[in-house]
Amino acid sequence: MAIGVVLLCVIAGVGYRLALSKLELDIYRNRLVGLSGDYENLRSMYNQAVARTAVTELIVKDGRLSLAIRTIQGVERVIDTPFDPAREIYCDYVLLDGRMWIRRVYDAHTPPREGLVIDNDLQHVNWSDPAAPTCLM
Repeated sequence: MAIGVVLLCVIAGVGYRLALSKLELDIYRNRLVGLSGDYENLRSMYNQAVARTAVTELIVKDGRLSLAIRTIQGVERVIDTPFDPAREIYCDYVLLDGRMWIRRVYDAHTPPREGLVIDNDLQHVNWSDPAAPTCLM
């Protein structure tokens, strides 16, 4: 009789563990499906943005910071910077014609006026002009 009770407890414990494992598997599967959908939405939004205009990406590789200008055809150009990505990196942005552009990049030890200007057309902006682009820092 005691062996039967022990055997029944062991079977119940194994059944409980199997049910718990199945529940955990279902939860992780649902999360993975959700993340996959989120990734697909993000990929679609990125591709739409790149199709409409260039996208500027900050790239850190081999301890160096560079910027890549990417269009729908691929990387248009890569701009190397003298800044150390191990330090704080700052970007000035301007909102121009409904698009946000990186205006310049600099690090924590560089005054903004000495930062690397990405687009020469945005180097000198008359901020007092009502038609001037909006500065977002």
